[in-house]
Formats: sequence, C-alpha cells, structure tokens
Amino acid sequence: MVARVFPAALHAHSVVTEPAFAFARRNPKCVPTRKGYAMPSPNNWLLIDVLDPRHPSVVAVGARTRSRVALSSFIRAWDRDLVLAAVMKACRHGTSVHANSGSRAVAVDPIADEVTGLVHGVWLRVTHRSADPIDRPSAWAFEWNLDTGVARRCAIVSDTETWAELGVEQNRPISDGLAKLDLGSTTASILANLVSGSHGTLVQQTAVEQRPFGGPRTIQFTARFVTEPTNSSDRTGNRLVRGISVDLGAVQTCEHAGLQASSLGDRIALSLTSPREYRAIADPDSLRLLYWYGDAPEDIAWRNAHVVGAKPVLHPEDAIHAAVTAKLLKSSPFGTTRKLNLRFLTYQDGYTPISVTARAIDLDDRSRALLLTLHPKTDE
Repeated sequence: MVARVFPAALHAHSVVTEPAFAFARRNPKCVPTRKGYAMPSPNNWLLIDVLDPRHPSVVAVGARTRSRVALSSFIRAWDRDLVLAAVMKACRHGTSVHANSGSRAVAVDPIADEVTGLVHGVWLRVTHRSADPIDRPSAWAFEWNLDTGVARRCAIVSDTETWAELGVEQNRPISDGLAKLDLGSTTASILANLVSGSHGTLVQQTAVEQRPFGGPRTIQFTARFVTEPTNSSDRTGNRLVRGISVDLGAVQTCEHAGLQASSLGDRIALSLTSPREYRAIADPDSLRLLYWYGDAPEDIAWRNAHVVGAKPVLHPEDAIHAAVTAKLLKSSPFGTTRKLNLRFLTYQDGYTPISVTARAIDLDDRSRALLLTLHPKTDE
C-alpha cells in the first residue's frame, strides 16, 4: 500500500491508500515515490519563495494562495532537474530563464530587490512548448529595516502597471505601510513579530491594502526575518524583514467589511478615547513607531521619518529620557504608566511639546511593546 495524494487534498494534507500498481495503471502521469505520488507539473504560473534557496516553496498558484508547499510537490520527476536548474540559475543571475527539454518548456522570471540584487522569489511556469501564454498576478519583493523603520517595496513585476501609475510610494516608514494594511485579527501577532521576531522567523499572511487609486486590493505577503551583521565585529547587526507579495485581486465589498468589522475590544477602546487624543504602538528598544491605533495626528511629521537627512521625529534630547522610560516599562508590572513631555517634529520643521502617557502592552506571551497616548494641546 502507498499513500495517494489527491490534487484537491494536497493543501489539506489528506491521504488515502490503494494498491500502488492499480493506481499507477489508471494514472500513468503520476510518478510513484517513497512518500506517495508527485502530481503533474501545472500549466499555471507558480509563485516561488526562494529566500531560503535550499527549500524553494510554492506560495501561490496564479491568484490562489498556498501555505509554503515544497516545490518538488508540484513538479513531476522527469521535469524536476530541468526546473530546479532553471530556478537556481534565475536566482544566481537575477535574469529570466527559458529552458526546453523535448516537448516541455520552462519559464522562470525573478522577483528581485533592485537595490541589493537579491532574488526574493520567482514566477515559474512548466508547460508544453505549444501552450498559449496566460496572465499572472502582479508581484513584488520588499524589505523592511526594523532598525531604521523604513519599509521599501521593489519594482512591481507586472506587464501592465507600475507603482507610479498606481500612486504607491516605494519607500515609506513602516508605520505608514502598516496604516495602509488591514490585517484583521492578526494585527497583534504581526506587531509582535516586528518587535521580537528573531532570525529565521517566517510569516505568511493575507491582508487588504488601500491604494491611492482604485479600490482596496487583497494581497498575500510571505516574509522572513533576518539579521545581517553590518561589519565583522558586529554581534547584533541589522534586523530586516524580506519577502514577496502578490496581488490577489480587487476586494469584494462584503469581504472587506468583514475584515474591517470592529471587535468589542475595539469599540470599548474607542469609547475611552478623548477627542484630540492619539494612540501609537512603538518598539521599546528602538523607539520606532510601528502602528497608529485609530487616527494619527495631522501636524506631527511622522510620515517623513524615512527621508534621508530629515530631522528625527522625536527631539534627540528627549529621546534619551524616552529610552530610559521604555527600558523601565519593559520590566515593570502590567498596568504601570509613566507621564512624559516630549517634543515632536511638525511639518513646519519645528518641534512642539506634547504630553504623553506611556505604558507597556503585551502583544503576545513573548512580545512587549510601548503603548503611547498623545495628548496634544488644543486651541480652546
């Protein structure tokens, strides 16, 4: 008896058994292996995560998501060597690869970071040579630097659109990037990873992205946390999040409404928020702003934090006091608060003092962040 994996059951990891030779006679295109049967190579485009080149993983088939399934599960045995060689060549050189073997054709298009040259993913299609071209979703590589607070998305891999045409900035603060994403009930876990995610942490998530032009879009991002030493003596290095995203299409109104629906906790928090009061979540180690819970103040220049040479959003003299307070709150009993008076940069290029209440917030069992409540002065 051998394990027989049905196409529809592959994602759910369901198996049934039957005699190997009986199944092979009725399914000559399936190849028996020690673990079961590898399914025939697909005619559709596969989106492959190659950030760990030893374990390339399928994260989407066209616009249908997959939960990091090993590439070998999608490629039949007699195509496997040709496909893997083409994928590795595209990753090494960062260029498209087209290879043929008999009646089979392999096409690989890299999804690369044009700044670092690193290939984050590839589009792969394995077909007969006579197969007609088919469309595929837009995809792109991205890198978030958790130390500098800068989120950077790379050039979109698309035949029909560019970020400029879509009105999307490719460089922005991480907090601005998160402000454009509706993560639904996974918001806390994503923030927890941004605070304490270690080298090798993997995240795969579907979200809704708001863009300046057009309606909301459903996207999937697959990300890997890495730590890169800045020099040979650096024991900590830069904390980075690298990954690939794919546009799964326009959001249906009812689907988006479900993501946006407020929980009871959200409604209680909203009722406790006074007018002209703003809540932010920050990394306690770097003091980098991560997320605005609700509206953000319009006069603080937090959206300029990624601009090279720009003044720091928090006044340097106040940053020292804030860092001491953050370190204290990380180890304080839950519910401890501290009052601060901090100067923040405005869009008029000056600093204005704002009263701040700081407390710790546990995002999960291992991640503690800062919850800052800002009380700007009113003109009344």
